[in-house]
Amino acid sequence: MPTTYLRWGNDELSLLIAHDPAGPVRLPAVGTTSGLPDPEREREPGVGARVARAALPIV
Repeated sequence: MPTTYLRWGNDELSLLIAHDPAGPVRLPAVGTTSGLPDPEREREPGVGARVARAALPIV
């Protein structure tokens, strides 16, 4: 099952949250909404999964 991403926040501060069923919920990026990466639309295949695995667990 693929990693699911959720963006949460406002224009000043937003979080990119990644959920992979095989592991804990992770926080790959924090920043402004326009500055967050968009792993689901990246041109390089697999970049979203690599970012999610490298991020620190939230719990």
